[in-house]
Amino acid sequence: MKNLGLRSLVQNTGGTLVRQFASLIFNIVISILMARSLGPNGNGQYVLVLLLPTMLTTFLNFGISPAIVYHLGSNAVSIKNAVRTLFKFWIVISLLGLAIGCVVVYFWGDQFLPGVPPSLLAIGLLIYPIALLQTFLLSLLQGKQDFRSYNLAVIVSPVITLTLAIPFVLFFHWGAIGAITAYTFGQITGIITIWRAVSRNIANDHSHGETGNFARQLLGYGWRSHLGNIVGFLNYRVDTILLNYFLAPAATGIYVVAVQIAEQLWMLSNAVSTVLLPRLSELENEEEKRRILTPFVNRWVLLVSLVGALLLAILAKPLINIFLGSDYASAAIALIWLLPGVVFLTFSRILANDIAARGRPEFNTYTAIIAVVLNVFFNLLLIPVMGINGSALASTISYTINSIMKLIVYVRLSGNPWYSVIIINSRDLALLRDAMTRLRDNIRNRYMQ
Repeated sequence: MKNLGLRSLVQNTGGTLVRQFASLIFNIVISILMARSLGPNGNGQYVLVLLLPTMLTTFLNFGISPAIVYHLGSNAVSIKNAVRTLFKFWIVISLLGLAIGCVVVYFWGDQFLPGVPPSLLAIGLLIYPIALLQTFLLSLLQGKQDFRSYNLAVIVSPVITLTLAIPFVLFFHWGAIGAITAYTFGQITGIITIWRAVSRNIANDHSHGETGNFARQLLGYGWRSHLGNIVGFLNYRVDTILLNYFLAPAATGIYVVAVQIAEQLWMLSNAVSTVLLPRLSELENEEEKRRILTPFVNRWVLLVSLVGALLLAILAKPLINIFLGSDYASAAIALIWLLPGVVFLTFSRILANDIAARGRPEFNTYTAIIAVVLNVFFNLLLIPVMGINGSALASTISYTINSIMKLIVYVRLSGNPWYSVIIINSRDLALLRDAMTRLRDNIRNRYMQ
């Protein structure tokens, strides 16, 4: 394991995990503040408004971000060239997205997200260029594996959002507009922090990894992952859209609470995925190391996520009643329906990074397309019968099938047996014993002498 860069991977993942945990705390406080202050209807509107810029960013980024990570991670381009190309793409894509968004909001605002005032959607539309730029700039730090700066930059946004939401929502009573305003300033502050970190990387970069036409190479890689990102996003959010269509923003506001709680199980897999893609890209010519690293990481992520899901299932109802109140009590049942699918999707994310690092992101796209079609089908079938619980069950079915398909693809590309990705083995247990022994010895040496 020493030659796999495992120590560096663990250190970077640990730092990213600490950042995600800190971000989690701030986001939980934000969620509680919004849920209690805005009520189910206002909270639903707030979430749906932010869904618009998120959708535009996902639909129109053309796979630029993962392409940047891949090319910087494999040293195919310098960060200076990457920055120049990114800003050109950002200007063009921002104008395109704003034009499309204006048409959608003006002509189909009421039909697109029923129950959300078009004026709020218009405000949400202004967030789109900001969100797109933040996504692009973060990919530069991820590609350079500068995770210290990456983690610091990402946590700034929720801190500023919470700091401003308290006066805007609690004291000034600006409602959803105040919440959206706080979120916007949080994103802007995040961009400023990210750019400072990118500037330092540019100043310290002396590489000569240049390509003749980097923009063409970005699009050549990006288009293969872009459709997968779109359908993957839809697979995560189509339940919210359809639930709002069949029921109302109030039901959506309750369901979103269950989703936000369940998705915290992805904290570990998100941290690992952030670090793993550029690392696996570096191992492009060292297949044997890659065949060992991915299953090892995946087994432990799956085990930790499973334990976390069991704890959430036990604690969900009392935690929701204590922190959010009886208005959100039904979110606890929806959470139970969501948890199995969320656990399955944890290892799917790790495998997707391995598949993308092999230069085959289109396979992630194919599996995601099938999953989103199934998600839509089961949502249409189950929401009228089971309400928010039906939407949660539909998501679990979709996530599970998506994960099984990615496992099949990974097994065929890597040659590893399927059980090596899932089942803890004797080597894992030996590593765990060694780690516990070192931890015990460190505690003894530090505190008992």
